[in-house]
Amino acid sequence: MRFTNFAIVTFSLFLSLGILTASAKLIPFKITIYGLISCWILFTAFWAIARNQLVQNSYFGIASYLMFFLIGVVHFQLNDPQHTKRHFSHFHTPETYFQIELKIVEQLKSDSYHNKYIIDVIGLGNTSVTGKALLQIRKDTAQFIDHFIDDRLLISAQISEIRPALNPNQFDYSKYMRTKGVFHQIRIWPRDILQYNSGKTSLRGIAERVRKQIIDKVHVRSKGKNEFDIFKALVLGNRMEIDRDLYEQYINAGAVHILAVSGLHVGLFYLILMLVLRPIERYPYGSFLLPLLIIFCLWVYAFITGLSESVIRSVTMFSLFAFAKFLHRRTNTINILFLSYFILILISPIRLFRIGFQLSYLAVFFILWVQPLIYSLYRPRSFIDRMLWGIISVSIAAQLGILPLSLYYFHRFPGLFLITNSVVLPFLGLLLGGGFLIIILTFIKTLPEFVFDVYWLMIELLNNFIEWVSANDSFIIENIHFSLEKTLFSYLFLFAVLLLWKVPKYRNIIFCLSSFLLLIGVFIYDNYKNSRNELVIFHKVGQTNIGFIQSWKFHLYRSYPDSGSSFERIIRPYMTSKNIQNFREIEIPELFYYNRDLVCIPDSNGAYPTGEKLDWVILTNNSKVNLERLIIQVDPSMIIADGSNWITMVERWKSTCIKYDIPFYSTADSGAFIFQ
Repeated sequence: MRFTNFAIVTFSLFLSLGILTASAKLIPFKITIYGLISCWILFTAFWAIARNQLVQNSYFGIASYLMFFLIGVVHFQLNDPQHTKRHFSHFHTPETYFQIELKIVEQLKSDSYHNKYIIDVIGLGNTSVTGKALLQIRKDTAQFIDHFIDDRLLISAQISEIRPALNPNQFDYSKYMRTKGVFHQIRIWPRDILQYNSGKTSLRGIAERVRKQIIDKVHVRSKGKNEFDIFKALVLGNRMEIDRDLYEQYINAGAVHILAVSGLHVGLFYLILMLVLRPIERYPYGSFLLPLLIIFCLWVYAFITGLSESVIRSVTMFSLFAFAKFLHRRTNTINILFLSYFILILISPIRLFRIGFQLSYLAVFFILWVQPLIYSLYRPRSFIDRMLWGIISVSIAAQLGILPLSLYYFHRFPGLFLITNSVVLPFLGLLLGGGFLIIILTFIKTLPEFVFDVYWLMIELLNNFIEWVSANDSFIIENIHFSLEKTLFSYLFLFAVLLLWKVPKYRNIIFCLSSFLLLIGVFIYDNYKNSRNELVIFHKVGQTNIGFIQSWKFHLYRSYPDSGSSFERIIRPYMTSKNIQNFREIEIPELFYYNRDLVCIPDSNGAYPTGEKLDWVILTNNSKVNLERLIIQVDPSMIIADGSNWITMVERWKSTCIKYDIPFYSTADSGAFIFQ
């Protein structure tokens, strides 16, 4: 597939590179501002020269690329709270209570203890401020009030930063929230809400109320909680109440992507609209009305699904397809894909770091670029054969595009994804079309009972199929080690192979072989890096977990066996990041050597050997050790307290270490202790 306008592709790439550079904080803010102004002057001068030349030189192109790079840098930096003068972080002090005026802008999935919302902070005391934060309201059955988008609250609370993960390679909620532009959190009880009211209604608030009204009307006739939750997710993009076990089944079956309204759903809706509205073209001005009507319907669909990020992204892209048709412009689909990508990250550069955004654009790009190549390998004859091969080729192309990134983020591969998608994708078209019909007939009060029963049966069959696929867990490959370096060089090799497939030339053969050798080198380096000795004292409240890699083996000291959720959340991610499959579990010793350093772990009674100098002392399980006497007798180089100790004990030990000028480390404050 030829690029008919390569400029939008290169501009998008340089804009992205600028955003990535800014996120790494490689260039100071003032330098980028001066650089952008200088580049703009050069760009204007080169443009004035280039417009009068028949043969263009390269200076104008270089200035253009540099300018988009600097736009990406500056735009990302301007969204950083430290460069926003009215951001509330410049006006609050930690551990201080303020009267905070706020507005709810998004409702998040609640956990076992809190209802969660993303808020705009409007006022801090008597000061008008800006900025987003995470609001967590403690669940209290005695005083429960549900809050909605656009509600304004006045609360008395502290503002704190969202703490990063305390263990290596553990899911980092603070990093996830930063992709939403949220760096701080507020935790309150319902009693801390001084007053609240319904604020001025926003478009997002109206959309959420319309969606809730649709959900309430369908809920009256729904049969079965799981089926109703899947209906809300598939058609309306609301998956907050899906049962955890059911959601895990969709993940294991490789079908979780259908539970978030995104490009797949919008694309199917686009095809349904094209099919249903095509007769309009027969009427006068129909060729102009059809694209406009499709764009209108797409944004109505985005509206009733709550104007979520994934829907806006997809609707923007398909609206550009329809708009190109309205202009009767022959344009390349990849150009439209990159144009929508360029517009979205130009509006909000933080989007570039959202996993859904990355996976969505990679999947669509590979479908547009690679699917025709795969489809050409086999020429089906019958309609059923063509439809099935089309679904399979699309699934392979999409999976190929997202595979390295999926392995990097999720470390698992659903082996039955082809079977799942071959059944689910045709089913999804029926469920979407049927869902729209159910909503329309419900609102006009003409929905026949048998139509509703058939539709509910289809969802039940889908759930049963997903349950059957996920039960074959031998086809689910988990805990796959895949580093960032492997991801980047895998895409380089994949791009080289596909380029050679499309254009079998000598230089592409050299490129393919070179990228393959680089990938092999990355794998070798990664194995070497992970084989180096390392000791980790993990943080887990009420428990001791000490692991170390030595001579290619992983040893784990634990206060008591635990193969449950804490192991999967804390130890397993670390093992996966180090490409470790097995470990040897040992009871916690009083003394052991690590890299010639003598490490002591006093028992609960505070006993420790006094015959030789100790390098490290690890305090666990509220040991009754006399720390002053220990410091005087064995003169340790460092003292470490893990998460099995009470906070009051840790603070007392910390004060003693300060008194004797001994380095002290607490995993509760600083996270897991890592020593190489």
